[in-house]
Amino acid sequence: MANLDNIPAELQGLKQWVIYRNIKIPIDAKKPLSGGHASTTDPATWSSFEKAREAIENHNYRGPGFVFTENDPYCGIDLDDVIDDDGHIDPEAQAIIDKMDSYTEVSQSGHGIHIIVRAKKPGGRCRKDNVEVYEKGRYFALTGNLWQDRGVIEDRQAELDTLYEEVLGGQPDAEPVAVDDLVFDPDANPPPDKLAELIEDDEVRKVWEHKARLSSISDYDWHLALAAIEAGWENQEIADLIIAFRRQHGKADDLAKALRKDYIPRTIARAKQDTGGAGVLALLPFKVVKVLQYGEQDAEIWLVLDNGKEISMGTTDRYVSPRLAQARLVESQLGLPSKALKRWNEIVLALQPLMKIVETTSREDDAMAWLYDYVSSHVSIPRIERDGDIGEIFGEGRCSMALDKEGRLYLRLPDATKYAKFHTGMPNVNTRAIARDLVRLGFEKRKPRDKEGKQIRLWVSQAGFIDDNEGVDA
Repeated sequence: MANLDNIPAELQGLKQWVIYRNIKIPIDAKKPLSGGHASTTDPATWSSFEKAREAIENHNYRGPGFVFTENDPYCGIDLDDVIDDDGHIDPEAQAIIDKMDSYTEVSQSGHGIHIIVRAKKPGGRCRKDNVEVYEKGRYFALTGNLWQDRGVIEDRQAELDTLYEEVLGGQPDAEPVAVDDLVFDPDANPPPDKLAELIEDDEVRKVWEHKARLSSISDYDWHLALAAIEAGWENQEIADLIIAFRRQHGKADDLAKALRKDYIPRTIARAKQDTGGAGVLALLPFKVVKVLQYGEQDAEIWLVLDNGKEISMGTTDRYVSPRLAQARLVESQLGLPSKALKRWNEIVLALQPLMKIVETTSREDDAMAWLYDYVSSHVSIPRIERDGDIGEIFGEGRCSMALDKEGRLYLRLPDATKYAKFHTGMPNVNTRAIARDLVRLGFEKRKPRDKEGKQIRLWVSQAGFIDDNEGVDA
């Protein structure tokens, strides 16, 4: 946690504070429970230092963030990755610290340095290599962990002018560039709320933090674009994401490349091509080319994959249920990543254009067909003359079917299910589905007892279900 007592009192008196946790995305100190994101350009999302301290101490936040604005006299200098694992600082960074000789702290990563001075940045450029200079539209995630006991902010206009000329001077200030519907702004940032959600995925976070061990910074851009496309980001938001990434982790030339008219549009287009332009469908570890719906009521849904494999998703209610859909896919030896499971409802909607309704007979017709075949498969069916015969005929599982003198058909559900499963070719056959079929045909459950008092579970049709003259052998 930050050492709050070392934060300069003159900054504490300003209402320009946000808070942060482990990632440097600003959080509104007035909304610590919900984690509502703050904006470095919206004062409504800033708070007093006291409010920030309260949120940090009561809700386990890591520290406060100070937002620089054009209305305050402060300028921040960020020296990135200048302290090694042994605590030794880069000599060039130490030279800048000595020249500024103002408030200096170790950044929250433990490898960077923040310097705050009273001065105005003499030009528009903000970064070169690992040196960044900001006076507005940015915030520092402060720690109060002083470097060499430099805890006082000093007036350093002349020193900042010299630093700017030595490090950032001699290069034209980059201006926003408009290309078709996009604007490439060197100071762009992606939407903080969307970024926070995007990097909840550990793999994406590694890319955003430049820790994924990819071969080039262009590979990082491409992976970020893929993740953003999968999350449904707009092209402008993806462009801002790439620019912000290069500004944080690249060199001046890397940022200049991102601002070229062709680079970002080409990167986005290639990423969309690789995802098939599928948006949330790219979250699936397989490609769906068609969705088949068999029938209208109690429809059965099948996914047809690009390799020709057909996956039964069950009835429509099961298909739209994330948990049940995942179970179906696991049965088919297909995994469903957690991020796809979280967005299954969106995936189902995205699959709608691939839906094709296959005309079938009604489920009632199908049920009558398999039941007729099942009855016909028996050479003879025992006849029930009186109620006492039920226990005798069905006791100890001796028989699976019987008929009484009024044309009622008596069935054992497990036996009927087994027949339908192995002889009809119908999808998703189980006892529950066959029970629904029997209800459609007017069957009811009955639980008579055999002569030993043991309960027998049967399904019984209405009277006249089978005509006594249909040639059923007694």
